[in-house]
Amino acid sequence: MKNISTLHIIDSLAEITRHYDPEIIEESLLKTLNELAVGQEFHLYKVISTKPVITVGLLAFSVNGVIKTTGTHAKQHVISEHLKNGIKAAVLSGGLEQVSDPSGKVTHLIYPALDHNNGAFAILIQECRESPDFDILRTAHGLLKVYSNYLELIEHYQRDKLTQLLNRETLDKEITRLLIKNNETNCRRLLRREKDPMGFWLGVIDIDFFKTVNDRYGHLFGDEVLILVARQMEKVIRGDEDLIYRYGGEEFVILLQACGLNAAKAAFDRLRHNIEGHELPQVGHVTVSIGVVQITSQEGSDNVIGCADQALYYAKEHGRNQVCIYESLIEQGLIEKTTNGREKGGVEFF
Repeated sequence: MKNISTLHIIDSLAEITRHYDPEIIEESLLKTLNELAVGQEFHLYKVISTKPVITVGLLAFSVNGVIKTTGTHAKQHVISEHLKNGIKAAVLSGGLEQVSDPSGKVTHLIYPALDHNNGAFAILIQECRESPDFDILRTAHGLLKVYSNYLELIEHYQRDKLTQLLNRETLDKEITRLLIKNNETNCRRLLRREKDPMGFWLGVIDIDFFKTVNDRYGHLFGDEVLILVARQMEKVIRGDEDLIYRYGGEEFVILLQACGLNAAKAAFDRLRHNIEGHELPQVGHVTVSIGVVQITSQEGSDNVIGCADQALYYAKEHGRNQVCIYESLIEQGLIEKTTNGREKGGVEFF
């Protein structure tokens, strides 16, 4: 049994709570657990959905002392059959579950991470090849509670208060992460001479004639329109790696993964048609204009947003209620390449 000192636990809590990046927090959590339970394996999963069946995505894992995180986007992960019932029980009960593998040589301890509504948003699985240590078990459970509370606090400050979408402050960081990832991935592809048509696309979505809505119906109805449009976006944009942001005013930003330009345009067109076809109380129907650009090897987030904004500007000037792709507009000679930031930003269209 490993001796667990109070000072060590305090240091661990300080390490976990001194970061704001969930990925670093998860790494710190597993590092601490690794030090407490040497030689044991840990896997941390995000609960993606609970109905009709429970699905999870891998966030981070620790095997043989090596810790790996998977980043912001946790794709659905295949769980072995003997663990599924234990995970389901832990999610439903909100308590610790213990499951043995078919050979009986390995015990899995399943800890649920709960939010303020006592819903499980993550699962920690500890793999033991010997009898579980009660002190380590209790400490791991306590650390997971700290992780849950702290992550929920961060999540609260990363959300727009009106729409509950991700806020503007988190967007630059995610674009930068994707640019770095693209650079690393492109280097690997060049070495292997591989091609990958999948890519990330950024769309800036602007509600047409929103000022008219505010002037005619008042700001309360204007806020209601923003909330309802946000909910429609969440219904349509449901990919594992797709993210939706409130950028400010009547503008939203979507980061979407798609296989080529045509697929990206089709996805944003589905969103546009869905919003146009949805009837809103009092206001009736609203439309949106969308400017889209692929995230490739731009200099930074300002440049990425600036390109999408330029495409949005063109859409607004040429009839609204349409999707315009920056790359297509450049190819057709309809706009000039943007060189720095949101050159066409901040313009209101009434």
